[in-house]
Amino acid sequence: KGSSGEYTADVLQRDGPKVFTKGTHNYIDHPTAQEEAQRPEGTVTKLASVLTEDAKLFDDYKGAGPGLYAPAKVNDGFAAFLDTFGTDIGVSIRARGKIDKNGVVESITSAKSVDYVTRAGAGGRVLDLMESWTPTIKGDKMADTPVVKVEVDTKTLDETIARFNARFTQA
Repeated sequence: KGSSGEYTADVLQRDGPKVFTKGTHNYIDHPTAQEEAQRPEGTVTKLASVLTEDAKLFDDYKGAGPGLYAPAKVNDGFAAFLDTFGTDIGVSIRARGKIDKNGVVESITSAKSVDYVTRAGAGGRVLDLMESWTPTIKGDKMADTPVVKVEVDTKTLDETIARFNARFTQA
């Protein structure tokens, strides 16, 4: 059950993989109404990840319950944030569909994004957080060595995003 209506397994099975497809963007926060009006296509400064496969319906995924699930490629600029806060935030869809008079979702016809939010209407959440990986050289071959980022300096992240945004608004 989401904030817009109740989703049946049939609708999620039928429509989910068609609308939550590989390449669907995942932003930090849903845009406000003003942001949506000014920039309906979204902004690269909030692009946190992208789905790497079409969503699939599972009765239960690693104990997280039934729902649509899809892996995502995470933007390095947001990896530490998601590693740190992933279990404390949720994911929420921006999609269109049809809802009957009883509040049951009859169809999901399109999706704009699946976004990271403070509270998810239907209990969407981040699972299987990936550690940040850095390449190292062993002999003449590259090898991956995991590096777990434990601390996030949100002030630095906010300042970096502000500087990035300023470059585009001054043009």
